[in-house]
Amino acid sequence: MEFQLIIPCYNEEPSLEGLLVRAVEAAEQAGLTPEAFQLIMVDNGSTDDTELVLLSLMRNTDLGRWFQIVTLSENLGYGNGIWQ
Repeated sequence: MEFQLIIPCYNEEPSLEGLLVRAVEAAEQAGLTPEAFQLIMVDNGSTDDTELVLLSLMRNTDLGRWFQIVTLSENLGYGNGIWQ
């Protein structure tokens, strides 16, 4: 793995797919592959369906090759989401 980008998400259900599409497009334009670039999506204690949307995108789309999910049960702030 050459590069990992951590993206904390708190109640981002409606914007997740667009965010992932844009990130993957940018990675591909930079000549990166899923083996060299990985997004780490941190569900930072969301109270909406952020985790379910991420799981669905991971399982049902080609975007799933580009990211992994870290789920936190409680939101302890933006910095904690990145640190975890």
